[in-house]
Amino acid sequence: MLRIKVHPRINEKRPDISDEDVIVAWINHLIIRRRYVEELSQLRVIGIDGKGRFLQMVAAEKEDGILLIYHAMKLTNRFAKELDL
Repeated sequence: MLRIKVHPRINEKRPDISDEDVIVAWINHLIIRRRYVEELSQLRVIGIDGKGRFLQMVAAEKEDGILLIYHAMKLTNRFAKELDL
């Protein structure tokens, strides 16, 4: 079973986005794409949180089975275009 962890930096940089917001948006994803950056696999996701906001998220699948979401913020046009939304 996949375990989700939200990096604490997200809430430090964006106090209006809680861990729960990120997890709800991840579960309610609209688009998910895998991208490789320097041999590292990233999951780039657009989802809707419980407040109806579109969030953009980036996560890494760690070897221990944890999915670490290390970037989350309100959706930008650039990110939306990158994922063809």
